[in-house]
Amino acid sequence: MANIELIKALSNAYGVSGFEDEVIEILKSEIKGYVDSFEVDGLKNLIAIKNLDSPKPKVMLNAHMDEVGLLVKGFTNDGFVKFTKVGGIDDRVLLGKRVVIGKNKVKGIVAVKPIHLQEANERKTVESARIWLLMLAQNQKKRFKKL
Repeated sequence: MANIELIKALSNAYGVSGFEDEVIEILKSEIKGYVDSFEVDGLKNLIAIKNLDSPKPKVMLNAHMDEVGLLVKGFTNDGFVKFTKVGGIDDRVLLGKRVVIGKNKVKGIVAVKPIHLQEANERKTVESARIWLLMLAQNQKKRFKKL
């Protein structure tokens, strides 16, 4: 893969902490012909080895491949997805963000409860506990099954 295509593929891959599988597969396919072996450990670290038995000095390259994201906690009867944050995400930048949910990449958008349904104290702050994902679908129950 040419450098620009590799950067694009890695940038578009989903790699929320604990779910870096897409990133790992891209990297494995890229390094396959350049290393003697590789493995993925239980913490989703991709470990590649080249000339381990050589008497020459060893070099280690280290980089993280995960990203911040959201983790589904549950669903409401109103068609919303409850979530928790994974990593350092500021609540103030979440509203209006487009997201994809699950392996089937169901599309959604981060929103708050409509103002006419909010209590007076809910209108004063933006808290992740009160922010929900609205799945972009005609039939929410069908979308829930895809998750």
